[in-house]
Amino acid sequence: MTAASGELLVIRDLVVERPGVRLLDSVALSIGKGETLSLVGESGCGKSLSALAILGLLPEGVRHARGEILFEDEDLARASPRRLRQIRGKSIGLVMQDPMSSLDPVLQIGAQMEEAIRTHLPLSARQARGRALELLDLAGVPEPLRRYGQYPHQLSGGLRQRVSIATAISCTPRLLIADEPTTALDVTTQVQVLDLLDRLRRELSMALLLITHDLSIVARRADKVCVMYAGRVVERAGVDDFFAHPRHPYSKGLLHSSLGAGTPLHHRFDRLPEITGSIASAAGQSGCPFAPRCDQAEAACGKTLSWPGTTDSRDHFSACLHPNPEESA
Repeated sequence: MTAASGELLVIRDLVVERPGVRLLDSVALSIGKGETLSLVGESGCGKSLSALAILGLLPEGVRHARGEILFEDEDLARASPRRLRQIRGKSIGLVMQDPMSSLDPVLQIGAQMEEAIRTHLPLSARQARGRALELLDLAGVPEPLRRYGQYPHQLSGGLRQRVSIATAISCTPRLLIADEPTTALDVTTQVQVLDLLDRLRRELSMALLLITHDLSIVARRADKVCVMYAGRVVERAGVDDFFAHPRHPYSKGLLHSSLGAGTPLHHRFDRLPEITGSIASAAGQSGCPFAPRCDQAEAACGKTLSWPGTTDSRDHFSACLHPNPEESA
């Protein structure tokens, strides 16, 4: 099967498991060329694992059991390890949430960037050096030549993340995956990093898969939203439609428990509503995994083995037996 026209990445019915445990269950999503899709949900919902599945970097003991991962009509789920190495870093870039885990602490910044560039591009050492300096400048790293010879520990968290972004875009990928790229950064630096990703997406005509738990980032940065819970996609929608008319009870809970920019000042010191329970309660759940935490759950929710879901004319999908499209968050 091929991807729809204009779609860069299409995932269909993706199942990832380890012995006895299904970690991703029937995941389906798509990203168009130049679009930003945000994956949101609590820790442990399957966001990062979905990204690793795209890249063919599943942890040891975890396997792809079913489904397609179509990138420019090529099924990455069935690609050879050699082919995946050709795609990673060249056609698909990755920015990890902690740059100290992706940057080698004993190698200078320049050496690491040169290695990434020369792995995929037929450039000499001198050309790769020039390309690396250009990328550092493009990513807003001050004094690129000085930073080029430094080690990761000599840079601030924000600068390390900019170096990671510069490395990820070194071969002008068509898709950039950013996994919680603003974790552990101060608010000002967060905005700078997100502005940089936006600018690079436009200038390089990239698609961006932005993994985050911060709904304020989603509201300002994304074109589409994909909400995950317990390894499943529970809601998919355009960003404006999602915030105006959330359908799944989990999505509504996330929105109600978030402090938005429009929250009146006198309410900002009140206790926010919370989703009771934890995601661990979904383990072994035969029906809807959110049912144990859902105050709208009915008997059928705990028994339904398949989620029919509903999709309206605006391509707004909700994996709930009783979605209420008219209810606003």
